[in-house]
Amino acid sequence: LEILKLREAQASLPWDIITETTLLDTPVAPERRKIAIISGIIGLIIGIISCYIKELIDGTIYTKDDINKYLNFEIISDLSSKNDIDIPEYIQLLAKCKLKELSVKNLAIYNFNNNNDEKEKLMIKELKNISSIKELVLAKTIPEAMDFEMLIIFAKIGSVKRNQLQILNEKLNFQTNKYIRILTT
Repeated sequence: LEILKLREAQASLPWDIITETTLLDTPVAPERRKIAIISGIIGLIIGIISCYIKELIDGTIYTKDDINKYLNFEIISDLSSKNDIDIPEYIQLLAKCKLKELSVKNLAIYNFNNNNDEKEKLMIKELKNISSIKELVLAKTIPEAMDFEMLIIFAKIGSVKRNQLQILNEKLNFQTNKYIRILTT
């Protein structure tokens, strides 16, 4: 008996269509433009946050002001901002004018990044031409440069890390050099 009632209920329609269905020209949902705009904004925010976190973790220095923040010594020049054509002339002026006026007799150069680029070679060549400098040494470590009147540090922007500068600053605090200058390349 129950099976018979179940079959009868299945055969009859429990509802009636009152009106015909109408289709709209544009879909009601999903709102694709709204989803695209919101997704774009969220992607932009996530991208900015991830870049900021990466820069904090990486610790690379990209400006001479950042170098100045970690090393409390004068930056005598920022060669990274100079045009490659002007660099030889600029280095000559730097060596013959600015360093000559300090009347330093012995000078040590410390290449912080250990990169041998043309700017460093040109600077050493020009410094050798200054008559007041009697001794010029390319120091491999900070203690090698300790006995010299002046220490020039070559630091390449974009390849120096924050923690490296902090360690260098601690080492330089032990120095007895009369002058310590930084040259960014």
